[in-house]
Amino acid sequence: RVLFRSPVIAMMEGRAVAGGCMMAAACDFRLIAPEARIGIPEMRVGVPLPMMAIEIMRFVANTKDFQAVVNVGRMFEGGEAVAAGLANEVVSKAKLPTRADQVAEEFGEIPAAAFRMTKQQSRAPVMRQVAENRAAFFAEYLKIWRSPVTRASIQRYVAERLG
Repeated sequence: RVLFRSPVIAMMEGRAVAGGCMMAAACDFRLIAPEARIGIPEMRVGVPLPMMAIEIMRFVANTKDFQAVVNVGRMFEGGEAVAAGLANEVVSKAKLPTRADQVAEEFGEIPAAAFRMTKQQSRAPVMRQVAENRAAFFAEYLKIWRSPVTRASIQRYVAERLG
């Protein structure tokens, strides 16, 4: 089982990019500060997304924003992230911990067995899609990731952001 049985809450106060976005999207509730940014820009660098990332995005992103998230690599801030489905609620950076505690208390009121079963059932289509199709795409995914063109693109992207 890949699913974490208990509720998981994400607090995003800065950037949740690439893997950080995926970790947040996999959580049960996502809080985001107004100035925080979230997204998966891999496509802008020429890196394909793994099957699991696509299916997690399909699970959380609104239908109208799914293509912008997955195929364009658009970044979303605060309220935009909520509108796109990448976050549940905008909270000022100072109030994030307090609100996360409140959300945790709300989840704590739900009987654990009921939560676990509902979470498992709601994510079953995602897990099934990944299990059935991951192998079919994995070799091509690695080929693209390891290609000199992709490596050069990643190096340019990093140099532009850190240089």
